[in-house]
Amino acid sequence: MILSKIDSFPNNKLGALVLFFFILFIITNIVVNYAFEISGYPVSFQESQLSFSGEHIKSHFSQMNDNQITLYLYAQLVDYVYIIVYSCLIFLLGIYLGRKFPEKSLWRKSGFIIALTGIFAGLCDGIENGFILLMIKNPSSFPNVYAIIHSWFALMKFILLGFSIIWIVLLIIIIMIKKLVLKKKH
Repeated sequence: MILSKIDSFPNNKLGALVLFFFILFIITNIVVNYAFEISGYPVSFQESQLSFSGEHIKSHFSQMNDNQITLYLYAQLVDYVYIIVYSCLIFLLGIYLGRKFPEKSLWRKSGFIIALTGIFAGLCDGIENGFILLMIKNPSSFPNVYAIIHSWFALMKFILLGFSIIWIVLLIIIIMIKKLVLKKKH
């Protein structure tokens, strides 16, 4: 049911939307990385997001002054824009690539599943950021369970994004091979 609705999602200008969100993705990626950089957060994204430890994150915050924590808060808010952009990009790219395959084919359906995976990755990322905001609210004494929940949502996000990227690359390779085979036949 959902996959059939995706199949009828915007028919015209889909390629233009993919290009628009790809350009926006590059811009927002630069902005969000800059925002995190100027905040002075003392460890990498992955180390923080996958720490599964409130004490670790509290130790990170303890190395930051109030201004840096405020900048880190702003970086989280900028990250929400980035989340929306990459979710839309994966969603639209999944549809676009899926439509390169015959109707009712498994490859077409897999493209549509990737589209949904991008949305779910973004939702996990948004929830993860929500727990970061809760931790920032009280950086020295938030409940440790916040960090654990935050890390689980980050892990799910990374798994979904990794799966999406690998599958998108696979679909692109298959499409390119199909084009080469058709070219050789003519």
